[in-house]
Amino acid sequence: MKNKKKFGGLLKFLAVGLMLWLVLRFVIGGSEDDWICEHGQWIKHGQPSAPKPEIDCRRD
Repeated sequence: MKNKKKFGGLLKFLAVGLMLWLVLRFVIGGSEDDWICEHGQWIKHGQPSAPKPEIDCRRD
């Protein structure tokens, strides 16, 4: 009986951890589909809905 309580507690802990990770990843983390500036060039990451930015992304 004691092992079932430990197992149930572990499952609850893992479920809460998974839900927290999902919230952080998808709600706070933002979209994966975006334009990223790498080495002075705009690189498509995923399938962005917006066109490539017109501004220069090179650093001085």
